[in-house]
Amino acid sequence: MSKFAQYSTVMKDAKCLKKVLEKRFKEVEIHSAPEQLIDFQGKATHYLDESGDKAEIIIRRKHVGGAANDIGFTKDSSGNYKAIISAYDSSKHNQKWLDNLCKDYLVEKATSIMTE
Repeated sequence: MSKFAQYSTVMKDAKCLKKVLEKRFKEVEIHSAPEQLIDFQGKATHYLDESGDKAEIIIRRKHVGGAANDIGFTKDSSGNYKAIISAYDSSKHNQKWLDNLCKDYLVEKATSIMTE
């Protein structure tokens, strides 16, 4: 059993976030309403929320790799996405990985603004 943790980010734009995630994962889901995150056993997780851990942007465990859990991104009250990553998956998808994701996101966001 692997517990989940939330990590704050500066990312606000779902399309830009999806685009940079697609450079790292085969498939990325975006939902208008939060969807349930699933653990490595195929069961719904309830580590951060008794009613179930949910996210609007999800990388399903089969695309994360091995005995992984889903990775999710959910909006916080300030409009930024928080990453939801299990303790098990944080060995690879850690703060350094998240910092690099944020850097790529900022480049993607700047590019999208310049091409509008």
